[in-house]
Amino acid sequence: MTSWEVYSGSDEDWNQNVCNKNAHYRQLTSWGNLKKKKNWKILRLKCTNGETTSIQIFYKKFFFINFFYCAGGPIGSIKNLDESFINFLKKHTNSKVYYIRIDDGSSDLDNLEFLENSKLWNRPKFRMNEAKSAFFELPDRYNMNDLFKNSSRDFKYSLKRSKKKNLTYIYTNNPDSNHLAEISIGMFKKKKIKMMEYQDFENFKLTLKNNMYYIIAYDEEQNPLAYRAVLILKNKAWDIAAATSLRGRKNFAGFGIFEELIKNLVKLSVKKFNLGSLITENEGVNSFKLGTGAKELLYVGEFEYCNLKFLKKMINLFIAFTLSKRFIRFNILRRLYF
Repeated sequence: MTSWEVYSGSDEDWNQNVCNKNAHYRQLTSWGNLKKKKNWKILRLKCTNGETTSIQIFYKKFFFINFFYCAGGPIGSIKNLDESFINFLKKHTNSKVYYIRIDDGSSDLDNLEFLENSKLWNRPKFRMNEAKSAFFELPDRYNMNDLFKNSSRDFKYSLKRSKKKNLTYIYTNNPDSNHLAEISIGMFKKKKIKMMEYQDFENFKLTLKNNMYYIIAYDEEQNPLAYRAVLILKNKAWDIAAATSLRGRKNFAGFGIFEELIKNLVKLSVKKFNLGSLITENEGVNSFKLGTGAKELLYVGEFEYCNLKFLKKMINLFIAFTLSKRFIRFNILRRLYF
């Protein structure tokens, strides 16, 4: 059995550990601060028995049930996520009824083997993602002539069309949140899916300004058409948010933005760019991501533990209900977990 304790060091040391252990960006303290804006409580723990492990947990209490969410997976060895880990969470938060979900963003086969063979952790019946993402490998900064040599014919055609539209691209870490919200509203009119709102963008700037960057496309009248936001950590980048208005779609703005983004990432010596989840029902988005020349990447994904079997079933049914085509437009889970 392992021994756990609450982390008492500095944010700087924690974040340095995230970088050193090649952990997921959602384990950064700044991501935890973002969650605080959504009324999540934050718990950072460490275990130094043998193989060291640190982990940032977000949790909320709904009625008498405590929900724990580990976004991105642990920092260090996953093998310490045993019964003592669960008992520590339970005792520290005084939880009687509780549900824990881990979403491991790594592709570590040892992590997958541990969780699949564990007597504690199980694959959820219904998951918020399919543990598949699109992975774009960036070229060397001195070899930028053919950024999209592996892209699809449709992507190359659309990119060529975007270059005829006289669009202006702004690269910034301090965007006008009103412009981003305007673009999101335009996309909502097209897809009827609840997008990010003004306050979401403001929260990003308050908590993640040092790591997040935006490319925004404007037309000749300086109307905002599209944006894409990424989070950069050392030589890796993750796609965080993107939207294109109706006018932006007609101007192929999303394709132009992607090219400008890749150029900037190469200049920043980023080598790996994760474009985010691939979802079976979202063929259009999948086609765009893989059309860039990105490759499909499998990762460990979601596992759960609950001390009451019927509660686990109820939570999974709720997730299935929320992710159904009828209700996905409200994106209830985005409000809970994002």
